[in-house]
Amino acid sequence: MITKTIHNNNSVSHNYLLFIVLLSFLSIQSFFAQSIQSIEIKGNKEFTLPDYTYWTGLNLPAKNFVGIEDTIKNRIGRGLRSEGYYNYTINRINLQAIDTTNSKIVVELQESSPTRINKVFYNQVVLDSTFLERTFANLQANLLRSSSIENISEIILARFEDNGYPFARISIESIFFYTDSIDNNHYADIYFNIDSGRKSVINKIELTGNTKTKDFVIKRALDIEVGDLYSQ
Repeated sequence: MITKTIHNNNSVSHNYLLFIVLLSFLSIQSFFAQSIQSIEIKGNKEFTLPDYTYWTGLNLPAKNFVGIEDTIKNRIGRGLRSEGYYNYTINRINLQAIDTTNSKIVVELQESSPTRINKVFYNQVVLDSTFLERTFANLQANLLRSSSIENISEIILARFEDNGYPFARISIESIFFYTDSIDNNHYADIYFNIDSGRKSVINKIELTGNTKTKDFVIKRALDIEVGDLYSQ
């Protein structure tokens, strides 16, 4: 006796598809359940592993999450730029499994050479030009670090404030990056825009909360009079 079995191709295909979907789901769940135990940096010369680990912002061991590679790439790039390295290349960021529950991040990069400030330009303002020239000269030949520019800006704004310009503003209008064809080093010219704002004088001194001492006694001790230039 011959028994003939007829398979339903649609049913087989449907079951196979469900199996693939389930397998993919389990793989994804397993991937994101992995704990990142360490970070490995390949190609670094100037900065240490703790530097890069700090820049990633990951508190190891850390949980995996969607888009972690792009996040790490952006954070490392921001860290390198803050130290004056603008010509870096991040070749690859991989999440490699250590075992079924643990993994590590491997970053392959090239730091290249840093960018140094060559020339500094700024618009004419009311403040002493000699002071500005001397202050901005401290930037030249130094690495293009955000912290250095912030420090110089604070010094200049403090000088403005001491001279009656508390609303002064300083900003970077543009930065021109280039590579010297002879020494192959990277340089940048910075263009600052300085707005001194309006000159301010003290037109009123008002005291509140004093119940025992006369106002004129306190005002005399302050060594500030109406009509004086504002100064910090």
